[in-house]
Amino acid sequence: MAKEINDTNHKITVAEQPARNLAGLCARINISDSQKECSALWEKFWPSMEKLAPIAEEGSFGVSINMDEKGNYDYWAAMATPPGAEETSGMSCLEVRGGKYAACTIENLADIGEVYQYIYSEWEKTQSDYRVDPTGAWLEFYQKDWQDEDPVTLYVALK
Repeated sequence: MAKEINDTNHKITVAEQPARNLAGLCARINISDSQKECSALWEKFWPSMEKLAPIAEEGSFGVSINMDEKGNYDYWAAMATPPGAEETSGMSCLEVRGGKYAACTIENLADIGEVYQYIYSEWEKTQSDYRVDPTGAWLEFYQKDWQDEDPVTLYVALK
């Protein structure tokens, strides 16, 4: 069951998310170059999405993990697939653990950095029950057939 937490800036929901097996492409990038580098990875991944679509379990995911103190992190452009799909698709595989996640739907992809920053630095300070898990995944979920004007749901792992 999801627990909704309202504040003046964003509607945050806390709920259990399932573990996911993702197949896709990964790049190590720096947060200062993230907009350009993430877009470039999606452009490179786009042709593979057709190959994965028949076995994909839902839309696509952008995944940020393994952030270091210099702002470098692994960014994935991927789709949720059954285990073993990477062998048939030629993609790399990432398993994202299940558990509690803070979720927020944003209407404009350009706001993604602002919302992530808000969850990590502002929202977390208002919580007595939840803390952002710095070792967990930060997920962007894009519905099937997503277009630039469509909303994106962000999920941030909690501990």
